[in-house]
Amino acid sequence: MSAASVVPVLDFSLVHTPQGRQAFLDSMLAALRDVGLFYLKNHPVQASLFEEARQECDAFFSLPDVDKAEIDIANVPSFLGYTKVRDPHCSPEVHAKEASLVQLGSEVTANRTDWREHLTISTPHPAPTGGPAYLNLLAPNQWPSADRLPTFRTVYERWIEQVSDVSNTMRNLVSEAMGIDPELVSRFFQNQQHRLRLMKYPEIPSSQATSKDQVGLGAHRDKGFSTLIFQASPHRCLQVQTREGRWTDAPPLDHTFVFIAGQALEAMTHGICKAPWHRVVTPPPGLGPRYSIAVGTGIGMDTAVAAKETQEALNKLRDDILQRFPDARDEFRTFLAGTRDGESVGTQYLAQYLASHPDIAIRWVSVPLVCPYYENSRADDPRPSVGLFSIHSIPPLLAKYNAVS
Repeated sequence: MSAASVVPVLDFSLVHTPQGRQAFLDSMLAALRDVGLFYLKNHPVQASLFEEARQECDAFFSLPDVDKAEIDIANVPSFLGYTKVRDPHCSPEVHAKEASLVQLGSEVTANRTDWREHLTISTPHPAPTGGPAYLNLLAPNQWPSADRLPTFRTVYERWIEQVSDVSNTMRNLVSEAMGIDPELVSRFFQNQQHRLRLMKYPEIPSSQATSKDQVGLGAHRDKGFSTLIFQASPHRCLQVQTREGRWTDAPPLDHTFVFIAGQALEAMTHGICKAPWHRVVTPPPGLGPRYSIAVGTGIGMDTAVAAKETQEALNKLRDDILQRFPDARDEFRTFLAGTRDGESVGTQYLAQYLASHPDIAIRWVSVPLVCPYYENSRADDPRPSVGLFSIHSIPPLLAKYNAVS
């Protein structure tokens, strides 16, 4: 079976006519029910911006390690910035000075260390001034020096704005395809954040090339609502697992996005749509690094599960879905129930980042769950820092994350 027969290609331009729109909605729903992902072509993002994004991505990862380390993800508690390596006993300053000595492997997926480096950028947010700790995730970006990359910020501010618009439109189209009022769904996306990741997967060294399935990013299902991926190099490294359990390639197609449904989308549709298992295999020796640019989003961070208005919206959502899909299960309520009474969804996001970067998390010590943005992290650390977590709050958050994932 070819990859094209497993991963459908959907034409976004069809949504502009009544007949075409219904055909698009039917095809999209079929793809989300069957495989959970599809290619999206003829969308509003111009081909010229794809090329600019590709060039700036290559330029960033071509910088010396010492320059990339200036915007190290450990500088701030927002989990925004660059990461390639992580030693919990090593400060960002030491990373910058000794960048040529460090090894890949700073993030964990499915209990395996990822073989990649990446830069994370967010939709713009001002620095929070107080409130729940998860608000630290909504913070200003760290940008590479304009002296080295003068057009990088402009290109990626345009990219994340335009791709976020496509993402929001796709959310509304999923709602429409399911027969759900988009305004009802939008109640779960207040204080929403889109995160962009530029990723480089180096080819596996020939001395370590023991298998064609060396993994750069372990098999996983995205936890958010959806991810739009631009595969910015020709490598056939992204793979999706079929219903039969077989891994099949989702190769790059020019100027398309790969739309991947996340667990939040699966839960919101009460299990009708599927969040697929997927992974990235490492490029074999001789093919050079793989580049990928992804924009993902999830449920709005301020969604308070126990709030009356949230419960009313959940009831309405359940009733609307069951009218059309009588065999649906009320999975969204269960998905959101990972938060404790009085907590918002943002706390779940916080726990996920803690689990992926536990060594970074322990750098930020403060009053748990309620804290100002700026304060000293610990008495023996002279650097200005941003308060985030109590050291004692990390194990319970990790335990809660493991319980709901």
